[in-house]
Amino acid sequence: MNQTHPTSTPTVPAAPTGPAAPTAHDGTGVLAPAEALTALRTLSPGFGLDIGGVWYESSTLIDDPETVASLVSGHAAYRSIEAPRVAASLFFQRYCHRMSTAVIGSWVLTGRALDASAAQVRLCVRDASPVSVHLSGTYRDEDSPEELVRGLVDEHLLPLAQRFGAHGVGLPNLWGNMAASMGMAARQLSRIRDANLVRAAVEPVLATRPQLNRLGSFRILEGPQGPRLFYDRRTCCHWHLVPDGAYCGYCSLLSDDERTARYVASMQAE
Repeated sequence: MNQTHPTSTPTVPAAPTGPAAPTAHDGTGVLAPAEALTALRTLSPGFGLDIGGVWYESSTLIDDPETVASLVSGHAAYRSIEAPRVAASLFFQRYCHRMSTAVIGSWVLTGRALDASAAQVRLCVRDASPVSVHLSGTYRDEDSPEELVRGLVDEHLLPLAQRFGAHGVGLPNLWGNMAASMGMAARQLSRIRDANLVRAAVEPVLATRPQLNRLGSFRILEGPQGPRLFYDRRTCCHWHLVPDGAYCGYCSLLSDDERTARYVASMQAE
C-alpha cells in the first residue's frame, strides 16, 4: 500500500498565554497564527501569502486510504463532529470548493480548461481543514466542458470521493458536493461578470454528467448591484449537524422562500 507523506510539516509555535504573555509590537496583543495570516492577506491580497499547513499530493491521496482516514478523523476531532460521515462530507466539500473556484473561475474568465487531474494538484491542510490548493497551471488538450470535467471529476474528485465514501457518506451526497461547489463558484463569478454569461458558460459543464446536472439548478435574481446568479442545490452537506454549524444559504433543506430571502440579503450586503 502506498503511503502518503506530506511534503512539509512545519512547526507552528503556540500563541503565548497567561499573564506573562508578550504583547504584539503594535501594542494590541498577540494574534493566533491563523488570525495573523488572515490579517496579512487582507493587507496584501496580491502576495498570495501562506504560512504553515501540511501539503499533500492529491494523486497519492487517492491511493492511500489510511491518510484519508486520518484527515477525516482529524477534521472530526478539531470540529467536535461525532459522526465520521459528516466529517467526511464537510472535508470533501471544502476541498471541492477550492478546486471549483480555480477551475470554473478559469473556465469563465479565460475560456481555458485547466488540467485539474489529481496529478496536477496539491492540497494544503491547516487546522484539520483544506485551506488551499495548488494547480500546476497546465491545460487540457481541448478547451471543452467535457475535457474540463474529465480532468476535474473523472481523474480527481470522483476517485477521491470514493475514498471519503468509505467513512459512511453516500456517493450521491459527494456528487452533490461536487455540483454545489461548481454552482457556488459560478455564483461568485456573477459578481464580476454578467450573470447570464456565467450561467451560459457553466451549465454545459454540469450537463456533461447526469449526476452533476440533476443535483441543482441556477436562477438569476436582480440586486442593488445588478443581476446575480444563484444555485439551488438538491443535496445537503450536513454542516447544520456540526456544533457551530448552520444551514448553507443554498441548502436543500431550506424552502424556496427561505433560500430566496438569504440570496436577497447577500445581494443587499454587497
